[in-house]
Amino acid sequence: MNRIANAEAPAQRRWNLLPYALVAPIILFEGILLVYPIAQGIIGSFQRIELAANAAPTWVGLDNYRRMFGDPGFWKVMQTTLLFTGLVIVVAIGTGLFTALLFNRPFRFRPAARGMMMMPWAMPEVPVVMIFIWILNPQFGVINIFARLLPGVTENPQWLQTPTLAMGWMVLIASWKAFPFYSLVIL
Repeated sequence: MNRIANAEAPAQRRWNLLPYALVAPIILFEGILLVYPIAQGIIGSFQRIELAANAAPTWVGLDNYRRMFGDPGFWKVMQTTLLFTGLVIVVAIGTGLFTALLFNRPFRFRPAARGMMMMPWAMPEVPVVMIFIWILNPQFGVINIFARLLPGVTENPQWLQTPTLAMGWMVLIASWKAFPFYSLVIL
């Protein structure tokens, strides 16, 4: 009885190594393309690197982090980033939930409407940005035609030059691009 159990053990051990052998190329690929650059970035954050001088990096320890956390501009950027992220998440998920509930009901041309809803998500970012830059151009942007119809608007607004207007438009553009994904997940 012992001989039979021992005879099956090497075959069973080889079979258990198969998943590891199949996953090894993926882990190697991920390590090269993801882990290595992240590790290099972390190591580089503790060094002073002067590209213009073409000098070897020097170790500075936590000085870069002390300088970064002591800079008031860093905290302003963090505040703006967190505000942008929070607003985009709320608007995109809210719009995604609304459209998911809307498109969950049966109506004529529902498959076509669902497909059209996915268009912003499927569009590449560069053409989308170029289109919105054209739409929001203060001199000849299409949105200025509608802005001039509002009472009190006498000149074309500087849509992307005013910080509050720019933040609002960036949130709208990012939410417009992201809401189909949330709608698809909710459906």
